Amino acid sequence: EDDFDLSFHQERSKHKNVITFLKNTFHQGDVRCRGTITWSALEEHLRDPQVRASFKKIDLEPWHLKSFFDMLGADDDDEEETSIDIDQFIRGCMRLRCTVKNIDLMAGRHDDAEHSAKRLHEIKDSVKQIRDVVMMSQETLLRIDQQNGHAARSPWNRLTCSST
Repeated sequence: EDDFDLSFHQERSKHKNVITFLKNTFHQGDVRCRGTITWSALEEHLRDPQVRASFKKIDLEPWHLKSFFDMLGADDDDEEETSIDIDQFIRGCMRLRCTVKNIDLMAGRHDDAEHSAKRLHEIKDSVKQIRDVVMMSQETLLRIDQQNGHAARSPWNRLTCSST
């Protein structure tokens, strides 16, 4: 065997050990016996230096895991905390380790989408406030016209025409 084959087998063995360790750790920590993990449970596991070291062996940092976890549960609108199948999560992590740069891009895109949605909501609120102010101004102008004995005219005419 040449050096490449040997290093490939060593790397594969290391990854297999990491997978086994993480799966066992997460399944043992699954108190509900559902075979799932939540972000808060994963955070607890990440306090364990062995778990952090295992993820480091496959080139994943906690922030990669958080971004990946958020994307896996992005469609979850429940009030309850998102839970993800442990085996699916581990498989995803192993795929992710090869594409850490892609997760950076995906996380950025996910953050941009969240920011855009928040900004759109703020704009809609501003438009509603402006509409409310215009409506109140229109009502006030109509009342003033009525009090002064003028025929009701469009408040827009009042703003652009001189008073008679």
